[in-house]
Formats: sequence, C-alpha cells, structure tokens
Amino acid sequence: MNLRSVDLNLLVVFDAIYKAKNISAAAESIGLSQPAASNALRRLRAVLNDPLFIRHHAGVMPTKKAEELAPIIHETLNNIRAALRQSKEYDYASDTGSVWIATEELGEIVLMPQLVIKLAKVAPGIRLGVSPFMGEQAQNSMKFGHTDISVDYYELHHSTEFDSYFLFEEERVCVFRKNHPDFNSEITMDQYMKARHIILNQRTRGTTVVEAHLASLGYKRNVAVQISNYHTVPLILEQTDMVAVMPTTIARHFANTYNLAHAKLPFDIKPLSFHIKWHRSKTADPKHKWLRTFIIEHFSNK
Repeated sequence: MNLRSVDLNLLVVFDAIYKAKNISAAAESIGLSQPAASNALRRLRAVLNDPLFIRHHAGVMPTKKAEELAPIIHETLNNIRAALRQSKEYDYASDTGSVWIATEELGEIVLMPQLVIKLAKVAPGIRLGVSPFMGEQAQNSMKFGHTDISVDYYELHHSTEFDSYFLFEEERVCVFRKNHPDFNSEITMDQYMKARHIILNQRTRGTTVVEAHLASLGYKRNVAVQISNYHTVPLILEQTDMVAVMPTTIARHFANTYNLAHAKLPFDIKPLSFHIKWHRSKTADPKHKWLRTFIIEHFSNK
C-alpha cells in the first residue's frame, strides 16, 4: 500500500467511528457532517479493501480487520497529538475539558472525595468522570481512549503497553457492630472463624483474596451473605452479629457514619497495593502528564 493514498483525516474518522460505533455520533464528536464522515469511511474502505464497519440495529460493528487496526490507529493518533502539544504548556487552571478515571468502588471511595476537593482548588473547570472498570477491562478502556488513567490494586504483569506508579497501601480490618457480644478491640482466630461473615465480591462469583488466603492456612469461613457493593455492608452489620473485612479507610468512614467498630484481623494478609496506570501513548501528553503528577504528589503514600 502506498501511504500517500492514506489521508490522516481518514484515520481520525476511523478512530471516532470505532469509539462511538455510530457514524452520526462519530461525525458530531469530530466536527464533521454525517455525509462527510460517511464519505471518509468510503474512501478508507477503498484504500484498505475492507468494509471496516457493518451496519446493525444500534449503529455499526467493526470487522475483524477494523478490530486489528483500531488499537494501532488510536495509539498512532495519540502519539501525533502528543508530539504536536510538546511545545505548548498545559494550562490546567483554565482547562474546561474532562478527565476520566477507571476505578472500581473501593478506589472510588478511597480516592475520589479527596481528589475532587484538591483538584477543584487548582483546576476548577475540569470535569471528573469515573468509569467502573478494573483489571483488563480498565486497560482496554485506556487503550481505546475511553478513560485517561486507572487507579486500582490489580497487578500489571509485564505489560509493554502500560506503565504504572505505586500510590499507597490499604490494610484490611474486621468490621462489626458496636456492642457486639463476641467482638471488641482484639479478636482471636477462634472468634473470627465462629462468626457469620459478609463477603464482598464484585465479580459476582469466585473466590475472594481473603477466602483464598484463609484456605491456604487451612480455614474456611462461615459465609452468610455475599454482597456486590460496600455501601450495603454497614446496613446489615448494624442490625446483626455478622462481621466483614474492609480496607481501613472505608472501615473508618463507616465507623463515623454507622454504629460500627473495627479491629485488627487475627491473621496476617498482604495489604491492597494501589497503583496509578496509563497507556504509554499518553506518557508524553502534557495534560496527561500533569494529571498523573498531581495524583502522585497528593496520594502517593497518603
């Protein structure tokens, strides 16, 4: 293929259509008319000899070739944008754009309240958005430009596409209602194992980290309830003699809001290690670099 036949603007249209999965919405997002976007897509189809996107009831679906090209085109465009911005200093104080952070409920509770407060003081025009993604889902969201960064405790294994930076650790504690008949400031393993437990597992099914750790020690908890979000847990704990395991920050928050107490677990378990992660195509982007630096400065070893 002769690269002279490929107009860079065609790749911009491709990237927008792949994100939106709808030609009209894609055209609007990049300031084109729908006929202009459709014409650009026809030209790119001819160049690549592939339909690229096929119509269906909700818009368009990418072909196999489009799926293969999408991450390459998106990263290339990001690199070009970053290179063009290098000479321009990012003016965060007057920015009115959006920043999207991928994090699940725990990261949202631990990070977002303070981030909103701190960011509003220096960059009041920036709009923060949260995508409830974690692990591989968060990485895909960053790869295709739907989110800027992720903050979570899922390990990044030898990735050539992403970078990460350690922020802070969260120890886990046992949470229970005040005046619990069996629990106080110190808990024995026997007391812990006799209790009825609430476990939180946002993946719906499967073994939690705590379950797996206890199994390695030869223990199995008496699980009474499995919950998919943190905010339901204190409502149950207040009215029962059940117990739950939570990160310290959340346990303290709930202790101030509900009739709850917490204590050190009667066994050692690795703390949750939170990292900020980003796609390497964003590394040199001035706005993205400022955002990463801001979060690292304010939350590293918080």
